[in-house]
Amino acid sequence: MMKKAITEVAALAAQFTQTTIPMKSYNQANEQMALEDRLKNIVFDLVDEDELNSYDLEASFKEDFAMDSLDMIELVMVCEKEFRISIADMEWMKVRTVGDMEELVRTHYRPTTAQAA
Repeated sequence: MMKKAITEVAALAAQFTQTTIPMKSYNQANEQMALEDRLKNIVFDLVDEDELNSYDLEASFKEDFAMDSLDMIELVMVCEKEFRISIADMEWMKVRTVGDMEELVRTHYRPTTAQAA
């Protein structure tokens, strides 16, 4: 059952990446921002204002922000672009909270000299 779900999500992700979606470049405008602030801005752009009652590390993407699997795929894709990282399907599928995503990004992210300055 899990393999079927992973296959379906992978197929949706492949379909999703074939479409042209205008994505903000957080990197260019916000290079000096801390990782936490950059991630917060990404989430704020993807989530309806009504859902942003409490943004903290324990906030659940599903329960608190009403994000479904497609929303999570978009979140991962934007984070990959913003932080210039690659996140494996098996990794992001374990993400439940803002803290989980922050930890996942932090494990892959290595700031460049320009970003760290």
